[in-house]
Amino acid sequence: MPTALHLHDLPPELLRLILTSFDSLFDLYSFIRASPECFRIYRITPEFILSSVLKRAIHPEALHHALAISLVDPEESVELAEDEQHWQFLDSYFQRDSTLFKFPTTMYGIKTLASVNNMVSRFVDDYICHTLHALYAIEETEQDFHRPAVPCSSHAACQAGLSATEKGRIQRAFFRYEVYSRCFPVSPRLPDESIFAADDQFKHFLQQMAPWEVEELSSLHEYFWVRASRIFSEVEEEVVVKVLDAQTATASAIKKAQMRQAEFRRLLKTNSIECDDGCCEFRPSDERGLELFGEDDRSALPDILRYLISLGLPFLQSLLFSQGQRRKDLIRRNYYGEREFLPHAIYEDPNPSQAPKDPENISDNDISHVNLGYLLFRPSSVEAVLSAMGIARYWPLRRLGYVFWDIERVRDPEVNERLHNARDCDPNVAKKAFNEFIQESAETRLKGMKLPRTLMEEIKNDYTVMFAEPILETDSESDMLDSEEDSE
Repeated sequence: MPTALHLHDLPPELLRLILTSFDSLFDLYSFIRASPECFRIYRITPEFILSSVLKRAIHPEALHHALAISLVDPEESVELAEDEQHWQFLDSYFQRDSTLFKFPTTMYGIKTLASVNNMVSRFVDDYICHTLHALYAIEETEQDFHRPAVPCSSHAACQAGLSATEKGRIQRAFFRYEVYSRCFPVSPRLPDESIFAADDQFKHFLQQMAPWEVEELSSLHEYFWVRASRIFSEVEEEVVVKVLDAQTATASAIKKAQMRQAEFRRLLKTNSIECDDGCCEFRPSDERGLELFGEDDRSALPDILRYLISLGLPFLQSLLFSQGQRRKDLIRRNYYGEREFLPHAIYEDPNPSQAPKDPENISDNDISHVNLGYLLFRPSSVEAVLSAMGIARYWPLRRLGYVFWDIERVRDPEVNERLHNARDCDPNVAKKAFNEFIQESAETRLKGMKLPRTLMEEIKNDYTVMFAEPILETDSESDMLDSEEDSE
């Protein structure tokens, strides 16, 4: 009876071939961490192995956009605001200049691309999880936007996952969104202003794209908007819970203080003595830096959210996937208000072009072509522009990811019916559904309630907005460079 063949018994050439066959850096990392022999092979030619895996991990149609990200430094974009070189780079990007957008050959360049890929992969998994659940779930619950990036439904389509072309479209859209964010960054000196006006963003970026490609970015923008609004609601809920938890103790303390006050008045036979119960009303609108939780500034929250999601994927990765104090710090240190970004640039379109006609004249799932979902269910060009500023007329359709699916999924009777219902949704219902993620302010919900002044000071220290430099950071755990250091 033959003996079992162990992994470390394989010849180095075969182990090397196995390492280059992965289509995920996370799988590669897990493999070399579990096997010292595989790690030894990896350390001999890391550039070759990483390059091979990256070329498998990134869809060929998305690779160009991933390479563009690694070539754009947001700080340099700030300096090139008035420089023709910035527009020349974007021209080369849309012309797919092969002399500029080359696969990196140095270890530094490969690791940079690996870090970008890891970041986008995390977003892709999260987007797929939430979108497939919305597409197939019978009823969506409050917990659905807090699900981990795993199959989120018992539905067979969720368990089967996406095709390579569907995942490639979503991957490309995230890469392109980051290119846009890096090419049109926020001003480090005047964060509530734009370095590049909306008309320049439209002229040099969106105008170079097909309408369905712009719709892909709009779908991601609304995904980020909802995710960020949910996170803000969670932070605000922390404040509400702190105040409510203090109510029982506060009410008891006030009652005891009133009893002592009444007894003191009786002894002195006077009504002119007042007792300080050590409490105050929760009125954040009166406190500098707590306006986000106040009633008066609630109308500004959509603009604040749009600002947060304009800061790019590294910041959004930290915001969406962090917890506790770090999340609070990210919000408080990056709250500035409105600036011109993607929705404003879409709104600049003076004469929206019409999408291709004859929706049945499509027979393949090539991701360089428009998908069937867009052809069948797209909004009119004018309506798409008008909905860009957050009117969210097409939120029900975009949340179903209609612009990313293959022909087979779009034609599935269950999916097709859902897309039809989403497209034909009453505009008022759509707007209400889009805005339901923004609840009443903490001040409104806690109106008239008292809390100890010490607790109010604690809330001010923890949640007061700090006007400091933005924190644009990436989780180090998803960086391939850090992964290698851990292995060593």
